[in-house]
Amino acid sequence: MADKTIALINAILKGRGSSDLTGDIRYLTRYFCPDKDVKGFNHVKLRPLTLVGFMEMGKTETAKYLIDLSQRHFEEHGIGYISFTGKTIVDIMYYIRDNPDLVRDVNVIHIFVDDLFYGGLSTERSKGKRLGEKIYSDIRHWPERIGMKSGILYVLFSAQRFSLIPVFFRNTPFILFKGMSIQDKYEKTVIKEVLTSADENNSYTSKLADILIDILQAITHLAYVEYRDDVKALTVVKPLRKKPYIFVQPRLAEPDLTEVPFNYSGVFEEQDYNVKSTDDVRVEFTKVQRILKYIANRLNVLKENKYLVRQGSYIWIRTNGKEVPFLKVDVAEKLGIWKTKHRK
Repeated sequence: MADKTIALINAILKGRGSSDLTGDIRYLTRYFCPDKDVKGFNHVKLRPLTLVGFMEMGKTETAKYLIDLSQRHFEEHGIGYISFTGKTIVDIMYYIRDNPDLVRDVNVIHIFVDDLFYGGLSTERSKGKRLGEKIYSDIRHWPERIGMKSGILYVLFSAQRFSLIPVFFRNTPFILFKGMSIQDKYEKTVIKEVLTSADENNSYTSKLADILIDILQAITHLAYVEYRDDVKALTVVKPLRKKPYIFVQPRLAEPDLTEVPFNYSGVFEEQDYNVKSTDDVRVEFTKVQRILKYIANRLNVLKENKYLVRQGSYIWIRTNGKEVPFLKVDVAEKLGIWKTKHRK
């Protein structure tokens, strides 16, 4: 780990960082604290944001800080709000659908999806992931259907690896990167493409992206190896169409959040998330072996009693006075239930 990168991190934390790296938080806070007549909107506006970072690097704390800023702002302006957190967007939206009275008198809803991967990785085509994408494509109309006529719906997504976030959820106007542990070239390339998206052909932007990626990895090193929690206050902010910058979170926050339990919707198979012990796997494998052995023995009995016959490339089974195709000959041979004595 380069000493100069760690020295730079320490300087930023003390407020002496380079102005080229640190940015004005007001651009981000305007997103969560708009100077607009929210009650005067003629529909519900969607404002999403994505947080990416390694485990224990402060994604949840940053999300809570932004929600807390927003809650304080709207409370000062007499705007009603309610905030939810959960593991999947499906669970949270089903909860809102089932409790319409919670949102009828508010103009602002915050939703924090605290681990996108519970709903499915980018490589999956599970029922939960498909439903989550479908709900998100129409999400700002859900509150409208149950009585919220105007306002803002904030949706904050959190995940550990950018390349595994379903594309639908990572293309947001703001992407925030916390400490990263990047050990493969592909993930680093993808993140650099995001950080340079404002001006890919600019050599300065490319160099800035390299510096920021090095800082993100140095933050993880300091947090994990040196046990420093102060570095978790650093966040790399990537606004749409603007160059990235570092934001230093000034404090922790505990906003008012309603927690929705995982699988409230009932669409996720909880057993998929249970890690089985080696002994459990061994017992199940033994059961399967016994079942296969029993089937093979029964088929051999059928063969000996001439209930199995070969016709062409198939083994046929005689049952109730009829013959029906059962297995292809090569498959039966591999299973050990048929042996061809003479081949032409």
